[in-house]
Amino acid sequence: MPLAPPTGPQLLKRSARPKSCCGEAIKVLIQTTGPDLEVRLRGLLLWVRQHWIWFLVAIGFLVLVFTQASNLRRVVATLIQGQVIWLVAAVLLQVAYYLDYALLYKFSFAAAGVMSRWFGLIPVLFASMFLKAVVPTGGLSSLVVFVDDAIKRGQSGARALEGSLLVLVADLAMTIPFIAFGLGYLYVRGVLQPYQAIVSALFVLFAAALVVLLLLGRFRPESLRGVFKWVQGLVNGVALRFGEKPLVPPDWAENQAREYICAACDIAGHSTPVIYTLGVALAAHIINVASLYAVSVAYRYPLPLGAAVAAFALDIVFSVINIIPHGLGVAEGVMALVLISLGVAATDAVTITIIFRGLNVWLPLLIGFFFLRRVRSLGGGA
Repeated sequence: MPLAPPTGPQLLKRSARPKSCCGEAIKVLIQTTGPDLEVRLRGLLLWVRQHWIWFLVAIGFLVLVFTQASNLRRVVATLIQGQVIWLVAAVLLQVAYYLDYALLYKFSFAAAGVMSRWFGLIPVLFASMFLKAVVPTGGLSSLVVFVDDAIKRGQSGARALEGSLLVLVADLAMTIPFIAFGLGYLYVRGVLQPYQAIVSALFVLFAAALVVLLLLGRFRPESLRGVFKWVQGLVNGVALRFGEKPLVPPDWAENQAREYICAACDIAGHSTPVIYTLGVALAAHIINVASLYAVSVAYRYPLPLGAAVAAFALDIVFSVINIIPHGLGVAEGVMALVLISLGVAATDAVTITIIFRGLNVWLPLLIGFFFLRRVRSLGGGA
């Protein structure tokens, strides 16, 4: 039965209070309309708390589509002009690439002592690609997804982080031979540009920094503990500045460092999974170059091996060394310029670039959006 509405003096008394005006207004509303509204309001607040991340993801998805709508239209318009057989071959090679990349995570996690299932990692892989595109963290969001998914499966987060870093190191390290070959080919052809060499050098330095971080737990455990303590102090310091309690418990740094050091020792003691990881990473790049070649044949301009490797290598370089996730827009431009400098007609260069990037980046991003619901770290059950 609804409660009687408050009298005038009661309302005046409430309005005289200097704080919590909104809270008092809600209380008055509940008193005048009955407990059913309170139940509905609490249910709505609970639903918002549980699904707020999906609002952010949806907004990011819409922004991504809106800002890159012209590229998407060009991909669709250009796709229908190619030879179907070779386009199918390019698509199948991309399927093989992502299966291979999921296998890369499996071997890397095995080296770090983290249990995982090959096909169970595929949704996480695609979801991580999408989050990396809509959350500007320089690729950190992809690591977070894999680490959190491992934790949800009862695995060690520190070991999963070590395994994820091993994936990045293997991926980048196996790219370096392609970069060296591609830059050498451009130099011999007399079209190597200074900016290409400089950004490639930054790529190598970035890969070296990841190697140092990966090996820190094995050879400099005290330095690693210092890193974790610094992170703990930074996070808790920010929380205190906003009047919140410390977010990280006092023993977090020591526990994480211990797990990370154990994972580093496991990797050092499991040479076979590490070798498999490097081999699978190398295979992933070979598959991508083959896919690029298939795309070029589909549009009646078969690329020489040197041109395909150079374009692919600089695509990777400018996708990684870039403040824009996946190098969207920038990597496409660089890749097309490389092909044009090697004598490919501008129209053909743009066509090959658009289709390859569409299959290698854009299509997986769309797939990743639909895989988000299946990821444990986002409440799914992958």
